[in-house]
This record gives sequence, structure tokens and C-alpha cells, in this order.
Amino acid sequence: MIDPSTPATLYAGTIGGGGGVFKSADGGTSWAAVNSGLTNIFVQALAIDASTPATLYAATCCSSVFKSTDGGASWSAASSGLTNIYVQDLAIDLATPATLYAGSDGGGVFKSANGGASWTAFNSGLTNLQVNALAIDPSTPATLYAGTCCGGGVFKSTDGGGNWAAVNSGLTNTGVLALAIDPSTPATLYAGTYNEGVFKSTDGAATWQPTGATYGNGTPPATAIAKVSGDNQVGATAKALANPFVVVVTNAGGIPVAGVDVTFTITADGGTLPGGSPQLVVTDSWGVASTTLSLGATAEANTVTATATGLAGSPVPFTATARLATTLSLVSGDTQLGTVGTALANPFVVKVTDASSNPVPGVTVTFAVTLGSGSLSATAVTTNAQGQASSLLTLGTGPGSNTVTATAADLTGSPLTFTATGLNKGRAQLVSD
Repeated sequence: MIDPSTPATLYAGTIGGGGGVFKSADGGTSWAAVNSGLTNIFVQALAIDASTPATLYAATCCSSVFKSTDGGASWSAASSGLTNIYVQDLAIDLATPATLYAGSDGGGVFKSANGGASWTAFNSGLTNLQVNALAIDPSTPATLYAGTCCGGGVFKSTDGGGNWAAVNSGLTNTGVLALAIDPSTPATLYAGTYNEGVFKSTDGAATWQPTGATYGNGTPPATAIAKVSGDNQVGATAKALANPFVVVVTNAGGIPVAGVDVTFTITADGGTLPGGSPQLVVTDSWGVASTTLSLGATAEANTVTATATGLAGSPVPFTATARLATTLSLVSGDTQLGTVGTALANPFVVKVTDASSNPVPGVTVTFAVTLGSGSLSATAVTTNAQGQASSLLTLGTGPGSNTVTATAADLTGSPLTFTATGLNKGRAQLVSD
């Protein structure tokens, strides 16, 4: 991707181990990784705000979207509304850069009207939700196109994603991996397909004709399988892990290969997979296959292998550690003072541990107001990698005591009780002085 204001500045998203986003300031002569804050370095797509080129977006495997406002120097999550959504492509409305679209594998098209702060699905009429590619008409930004997987072809919207219709006349029954629009003549589009070559439309996708451009007789065969993410997780017994086990299948040229059978098998200490064990998963258009393990009932290591017959790197091993939660303890936030009707300065924080005081992620903690008319930022919270869960109380409108309980079923110490005192505004200022 090229910075439109400084063409010598380029960005590249990579999908291999140790990858992420790379930046070149000298036209590609040298590159440096720019991944601070990017917690997933399997980058599917990049987009740049042409009006403010320091603003970038990165779509990552299984972790949705990240945003940078400083030319890639730092990244932060911009995925509210995209929970567990595998984003495969991004497109920015050039006329209104705060409007973005995300094409996802299984979730369809999502739209953000606030620069990625929140996302909403826009799938009316989109009968294939495996979206590989997006393109926006630069002259009429309400017109956009979605290329879909597995024979779905191309869909078109003329109302900013509000409604979609298939536009596949002349387009063979195949998956579309890429879309491009001629900026000088936006009615001219190109669709790169899986195994059927490149198709062209000169009438806004009403009809398509093959161009004759193909990649040999299709994508060269798969040669290797490699681990992408999900290894060495820790979770609670009998609970699903926070992240899936992910592998990618590529050919000798490093190009992802779709349609390859990958078998995930539990090899030690129980647990379950969504499709049972062994579970067959076929790689998608990006060569990716994944599954999520629910850990066994005992506190020990669980192992899973991903096997693709005849490929280098097979089988790929994954390990996860199950911890048996035993104790709920208070970390911080108790006995605070605050002004009525306002949020406390700090959240109520608890921690779940096992018998050896190790943190246990993946445990649900329920926060509830038991005295006062306040409200909580969250009521059912899953413990994070540090075993912690938290919720912030906004005090009620009347002065006096407020109490909140934190409950985790069957754990020693549960329920815990937090107290806070609401003071009238003048009284709160006097106390603080």
C-alpha cells in the first residue's frame, strides 16, 4: 500500500511468522516492522485514509481490525462490534474517510461511520457472507461491490451497503478473491477469481467477460502447513479457549492455498473440538484453517495436532494448559468515595486463581449492584490472561452507601463485596480537600 501524499512511503501486511506490518520510507529499498500494539501479526489487509495518510487500518486473522494514527508507529484495536469476526478486506470511502467497510469470512460486510470506533453488519440481500474483497466506486461512494467465496461471485450495493444484489451475469460459478475499479472509468471493474482467471465488466458489474488472464491452470498445489496463532494458551477447565488454533497452507511460492483438508485431533488429556475429534476443516480463500478447543475437566496440559497429509510441517502441534479455578479474591477498588451520579475513579477488580495461586483466564465473574441505585459498566465479565475481571460503578443519584458483589460459582471467597460512598458535590469537594 502506498502513501498517496508521499509515494516513497509504502506499507506491507504479511501473514508469515514474525510478520505483521512493515514500512518503507525509501520506495521499498529497506523495510522495518511497525507492530507496536498490533497483538496479531497475521495481517490480511491494509487501508489508508487518503486525506490523512498517517491514519491506517489493518485487518488481522481472528482478531479483527487495528488502527494507527501515526503512520504505523503504534496501533490500537478498532473492533467494537467485530467480536470473533475474521476480517479479510477493508475499504475506505474517499469522500467521507470516517466511513469504512470490512469484508469478513462468515460475517458478511460490516460498516463503521466513525473511523472504526464501532461496526455494524450490513448484509441485507447478501446471501453469501464469506466476503473476500471489497471495492468502492470513487465517483459514487454509495456504490460498492463485494467479492464472495465458494461460487457466490460479486454482489453490488448502491446505498452504502444497506441492500445488496448479486451481479454475476457472465461470471462463472466461482469464488472471487480480488476486485479492482478503474478510477478514471468506475463502470469498469475487474474480478480475480479462484481457478477461473480474471473477469472484466464495463457496465458497473451488470455483465462480465473473461479476460483470458489466468494463473497457469489455477493455483499451484499446496506444499506446506504452518502455525499462525493460538499456541500455548492458558484457560479454565471445561471452558473454551479465548483464541482459536490457526494454521495456514501455502504452495512453493508462499501463496495461500484454498480447499485443502486439515484435520485437527486431540492427542492428550481430553477437551473437545466443535466438530468432534478428529475435526476436518477445509482451508479458506486465504489458506487458513482454524478451530477452538474447549479444555478438559482436569488441570493439565491439552494437546491438539493439525494434520495435512503430504505437506511439509505436518502435523502442527498446539498446546494449552487447563487450570482449575479455586479462589476468587479482591484486587482493588474497594471503599472509594465519589460524587453522586458520576463514575468512580477506579473499577472494582477481582482475580481468579487455582490452588497454586496461578491466574485462571476464561472464568465468568458476575458483578451486581446490591445497594444503591448505581449502574455498572459490565455485569458478566470473563477473566483475562492475568485472571482478572473488572467493572466500573457509576454511583446512584442519592448520597450514601453503595455495594456491589462479584460472584464466581463454586469458588472460595465468592461472593466478594465492594463498597463505595456517594457524596453530594460540595461534600465530595470538602472531603477531597
